[in-house]
Amino acid sequence: MKFLLKFSVFFVFVFSAHVYPGITSKQDSKQPIDYVNPFIGTQEMGHTFPGAAVPFGFVQLSPETDTLLYSYGKGYNPDVYRYCAGYQYNDNTIVGFSHTHFSGTGHSDLGDFLIMPTVGDLRLNPGTAANPKTGYRSTFSHANEEAHPGYYSVRLDDYNIKAELTATERVGFHKYTFPETDKAHIILDLTSGIYNYDGKVVWSSVRVENDTLVTGFRQTNGWARTRYLYFAMAFSRPIKSYGIRNDEKLVYKGFWRDWNEDENFPERAGHNVKAHFDFATKDGDDIQIKFALSAVSTRNAIENMQTETPGWHFDEVKESATQKWNKELSKITIEANDDRKVNFYTSLYHSFLAPVVYSDVNGEYRGLDQNIHKANDFTNYTIFSLWDTYRALHPLFTIVQQKRTNDIVNSMLAHYEQSVHKILPVWSHYSNENWCMIGYHAVPVIVDAYMKGLREYDVSKAFDAVLSSANYEPYDGIGLYKKYGYVPEDLNGYSASKTLEYAYDDWTIYKFAESLGRKSDAAEFLKRAQSWKNIYNEKSGFIQAKNSDGSWKKPFDPMSTHGQGFIEGNAWNYSLYVPQDISGFIKTIGGKNRLTTWLDSLFTMQVSDESIAQTEDVTRSGMIGNYVHGNEPSHHVPYMYVYAGQPWRTQERVHQIVNTMYRNKTDGLCGNDDCGQMSAWYIFSVLGFYPVTPGSNEYVIGSPCVKSADLKLENGKHFLIEANNLSDKNIYIQSMTLNGKSYTKTYLRHEDIIKGGKLIFNMGPKPNKTFMDMNSLPYSIN
Repeated sequence: MKFLLKFSVFFVFVFSAHVYPGITSKQDSKQPIDYVNPFIGTQEMGHTFPGAAVPFGFVQLSPETDTLLYSYGKGYNPDVYRYCAGYQYNDNTIVGFSHTHFSGTGHSDLGDFLIMPTVGDLRLNPGTAANPKTGYRSTFSHANEEAHPGYYSVRLDDYNIKAELTATERVGFHKYTFPETDKAHIILDLTSGIYNYDGKVVWSSVRVENDTLVTGFRQTNGWARTRYLYFAMAFSRPIKSYGIRNDEKLVYKGFWRDWNEDENFPERAGHNVKAHFDFATKDGDDIQIKFALSAVSTRNAIENMQTETPGWHFDEVKESATQKWNKELSKITIEANDDRKVNFYTSLYHSFLAPVVYSDVNGEYRGLDQNIHKANDFTNYTIFSLWDTYRALHPLFTIVQQKRTNDIVNSMLAHYEQSVHKILPVWSHYSNENWCMIGYHAVPVIVDAYMKGLREYDVSKAFDAVLSSANYEPYDGIGLYKKYGYVPEDLNGYSASKTLEYAYDDWTIYKFAESLGRKSDAAEFLKRAQSWKNIYNEKSGFIQAKNSDGSWKKPFDPMSTHGQGFIEGNAWNYSLYVPQDISGFIKTIGGKNRLTTWLDSLFTMQVSDESIAQTEDVTRSGMIGNYVHGNEPSHHVPYMYVYAGQPWRTQERVHQIVNTMYRNKTDGLCGNDDCGQMSAWYIFSVLGFYPVTPGSNEYVIGSPCVKSADLKLENGKHFLIEANNLSDKNIYIQSMTLNGKSYTKTYLRHEDIIKGGKLIFNMGPKPNKTFMDMNSLPYSIN
């Protein structure tokens, strides 16, 4: 598939013919990959990138469109937030192509080993967007830019160079087609990076091993404060000449001063290392580069390259990347209109970009302790944005990525073993815990996998790990939480959010302990799972931050997202985060009608600019009233109408969100995609159900937004979904059947999906308020 991007933001599809099971339209012979638009979310809030990667690939090779710093010496620069993925669609220059990226995060790092091809006089600084000719960057036009899964290309207008990129799991493959010139350059900038600042590069080194092979590494101190990354860089033709610069003022030069290190000297190290490799080309000549990564060593990087890309066959590697994406994206095939297919398969694409393979082809990887370990019988993964992804992304993986789920759990357990704190990851990447956000949300990921029968790991060790994480008192108020039954706001910030999320995590430990017959542990964590009740204020009717003396934090503003004890939310929306005990919450606040009124108000109320001014992750583009779909804590909220006995209201809200918060445009994501969580919500919701409470093995019924779907399971079975009479008006479920029998429950069991079968929704224009059995509500403690 090719996406030829035009300035007017229209897209031209080039389709391949193939038929997949589950797509019943006789006219539709297109592959799922044909519908992916990698440019969705590359403008403003989505923070996605359009570059080349394979599913879960370590190398994610993509253009950088500017060089904004995290700080210019006077604190945080808020403009850098737009560049979490390195690329902003509205920019008109490309600085170069780097090999590592986050997809959709709200903070950032990476952007390693930037390569830029140039022609003419050598310039080793990037220049500026306002004055690109002062540096090596180039202007470009979206009319000459193309992206699809596993491939990216663009013409660099200032140099008349066509850049093409593809990748394997651990190798980025570049192809640059040059004009005729005796001044062709490939620039390698080891100082460039995302969320960069002066001093981020702790050390870097480059070695020219021979006339076609370059190796090196860099260590950085950023979001991951001790991050090592090694590379091996091979050229398809011999280097004519080269230079390696280190533009820093050195106090101590040693006896390296005896050499002219700038020109044709084969090694250089320092904090500010940049290299150029020079060639002569005829018109139409290409220079290809294979760039392999390893967190372990240059030797392993070379082995990764030799194993994954033994030859110089760019088109073969590109085709292999295409086939890998076809295989993964075809795990779910749907029938819907083209626009919905684009949003669906792009969401699936984004969901399969993280976490990433971290172990080398020989199984070695750098551990959290910075020692070299070997993954035996599993693949080690990294990039765990767990505050986001435990909600829907990892539950999605338990259906369509079961082997990877076991590998992910094993990777988390390795983290636990290597941790000096002896806890599971909070938000980790590249052998580092970065401690971002709150909760101990590796716990529900592990428990959800365990409860669903995915157990190819040491279960006893897993239980020890979740207990250790939940009881590590120095971490983020856990000791206070255990002492008071809540996190006191005067002693630890964001206390209300922490109490709520700890309580949910604790409920999953209760389920784990109960399953293992650990009665004492089960009783303890069932009690902790109801800690949310300790911060419910009967007078205000909200969950509120409470101080250590039992008083409520004052002044209280239920609309404000700042200074109220909530992280990236307010009392109106965060009070609803009790997924383990929604029925108990309903009783506490005064009944089902009270919850319905709360939800109706949430979706329709006005929110002042002042209330959200100090929270960059909460913006108007992701809000419906005071419901914030652009951020994760509210993702379960539309499904709460079901617990209130009004599932048709959930059906309305699901379609409203699907139709307004996800669009086939460059700014089509209403918030950060957050390593696939935003996309996973969409995937589940358009299929017709959602995991409100991971660990319960239940998916709450919503309303399908596709005519049919075929989920191809790793056990060889299929789970089929049909939505009869679905249309823009027919959004209400009239009745359901599961495997030919009437189905009236408000939820679907995980086991029903995995054993294969067929779920049929019969849709209509008006709610059927009686067919669902309101005595079969989804799981809740009370």
